[in-house]
Amino acid sequence: MSGSADELLSKADALLARWRGGALQPEPPADYPLLTDVVETPPAAVPRQAQRQPAPEQIGIIEERVRRVLEAIEPEVAGILAGCLHGRLEDAAKRLAAEITGQVSDDIAELLREAVHQALEREIGRLREKD
Repeated sequence: MSGSADELLSKADALLARWRGGALQPEPPADYPLLTDVVETPPAAVPRQAQRQPAPEQIGIIEERVRRVLEAIEPEVAGILAGCLHGRLEDAAKRLAAEITGQVSDDIAELLREAVHQALEREIGRLREKD
């Protein structure tokens, strides 16, 4: 048993030796600045918006291009919107017509029941007067 314990301890020692610095660590690259090196700060970056301000004459050209593109796509966009709108309006009209039909049918049935009831009461009243 002593032999296996010694073997286990030697393996543990070897493992610890590797982690204690027995293994070589790579050297850092030579171009890392040290605390004694002077590092120059790069100039402040100009915001992109300030860099890309178009000239006044370019603004007119851009506006004209945008206007032409909008005019070119207007018929297609109008067609797509009309198709979507037509389908939705048709569905909404069908739902509304079905709802109105249901309400009107109920109202007509109620009016008819009331009219029949009144007619029967009048007829019964006339028949009683004759007797």
